[in-house]
Amino acid sequence: MPDRALKVVLSLCAAAFAAPSSQAFPLVDGIGPFASARAMEAKVDECLETEGVGYLTDGETICYNSAIFPEQFLTLNTLDKGNSIIITSPGGNVATARLMSTILDRKDIPAVIAGPCYSACAMMTLPGLDEVYIHESAEIAVHGIIFAEFNDWYRWRHDEEPSGIDRFQATMGYNFAFMEFVAARDHVEEHLEDQGVEVGYIGDISSAMLDDAVEHHCKTRFKDYWGIIPPAHVTTYLGDRLLNTPDNFDRFDGDRDSWFAESIVTLTGQTFIFADDYEDATCAE
Repeated sequence: MPDRALKVVLSLCAAAFAAPSSQAFPLVDGIGPFASARAMEAKVDECLETEGVGYLTDGETICYNSAIFPEQFLTLNTLDKGNSIIITSPGGNVATARLMSTILDRKDIPAVIAGPCYSACAMMTLPGLDEVYIHESAEIAVHGIIFAEFNDWYRWRHDEEPSGIDRFQATMGYNFAFMEFVAARDHVEEHLEDQGVEVGYIGDISSAMLDDAVEHHCKTRFKDYWGIIPPAHVTTYLGDRLLNTPDNFDRFDGDRDSWFAESIVTLTGQTFIFADDYEDATCAE
């Protein structure tokens, strides 16, 4: 994800983590490694207040409260024990997130998604989990309109229809700008296929972002758009991996905190752009 966007998200995460959980986690007692729903709540609260990658005070629960880059990946790899992991992340590098899935597969422990899970976390880490709880504090959002077809990509970039030659060059791999754009999509598609998750998990959100972007009067780069993943979408595509029914997370649907509202421009209830990127767009006043 872009450095500027990552810095903004990290600052937003810090503000979000300061807010305590207000409701009990919707689980019956005694599921998995958690003695009770209250015990899980306590561990989630502790993780959201603990930056970095390491064990919580119980010495058994791994807390991953960090961006997804090689340093954090290597730290996670050193943590051999653990009966569960709580993950909250503003995103990071998709290739590293893909490698992170191999570590989580090896650990073979239940995971909890709590707080922000953006970009690489939502697109690579979450669909790579085999057993996962979605906590009510979760905010899950994908990054970039990466599933646009060539004609849509070309029209967006050049404000005109591609010619037959343009389409031929793209098909043969000679349009290097488009090949760079497609590389991210290929990474995500391959990962989803490896994990047995239908491509619509990201493809549907990407298509919705494109529709929202076309309808909106402003135009910016495809990579500047963000799409919120709602509870029903998670259940549809990851339902057999879920250890709870995630029907009450997604604070994006409610009244946003002022710090968040001031940092984004909302196109719809599902699609948004960070304010800095919006200011750089062609229609910004």
